[in-house]
Order: sequence, then structure tokens, then C-alpha cells
Amino acid sequence: MSDRIKLEVVTPEGQVFSGNVESIVAPTVSGSVGILYNHAPLMGALKLGILKYVCEGKKQKIAIGPGFIEVKSNHVMVLVKFGEQSQNIDKERALHAKERAETRLANINETIDVVRAKAALQRALNRLSAVEEENILRGGS
Repeated sequence: MSDRIKLEVVTPEGQVFSGNVESIVAPTVSGSVGILYNHAPLMGALKLGILKYVCEGKKQKIAIGPGFIEVKSNHVMVLVKFGEQSQNIDKERALHAKERAETRLANINETIDVVRAKAALQRALNRLSAVEEENILRGGS
């Protein structure tokens, strides 16, 4: 277990992932940051995106919402508004959420909360991006 980083991904609903990994790439507000064993201490803000990590030689992904990352003594704590491992994402549900948000934005009126509709669209696109990347890695479509 040497040369491993303890990664924990936590949302308000609970823990999404906890395990020892070889590397991490996180979407910070100032760009992607790569984290390897013995990385310097770091705190940063995360944006909506895909958290990537390698566990037992396998590339994994988690669709995450905004939050924070702390790197300290080979322990990475990721606290985010939401997070979902790519293999657990229901592609059909994400597609329906995307379509609903697009429909709302196409039919804007005084009852539509544009900010919420845009946020919903971004979340759906992020989840679909994680699923598409997962399918590419597996050789599917």
C-alpha cells in the first residue's frame, strides 16, 4: 500500500468514495490539478466537472459539483455539493434531465427560474460526460 494516496469524496448525503489511489486529477476553479504521492499541501475550490483517479491501475471517474479539496500528508479530502461515480450514473435519467432543462430554457417565461434551469443543464451534461468517458474506456458506445 506504499505510494498510495487516501482519497475521500464526501457530499451532504454521505460518502461517495473512500480508498487508496495512485493518482488524482481534480477540476479546480483555476484549472485541473494533478495529485501524486507526496504532493505538497493544498487547499482549493472545485468546480463542476469530472474528478479522475487511478485505483489498482484502473481509471475511474466521479461527476462532481462545486466544493473544496484539501491535500495533506497523502490524504485528499474532497467535499462537494454532489458526486456520482460514472459507473452508477443512469444515462437515460441524465438524458431526460438534460432534455427537461433544454426545454425550460427554450420556453422561458416568468415562471421559469433561468438560473436553476441552466444549473440543471450543466449538471446533466456533466453526468453525461462522465458516462460517455466511461463507455469510451470500456470500448462501448
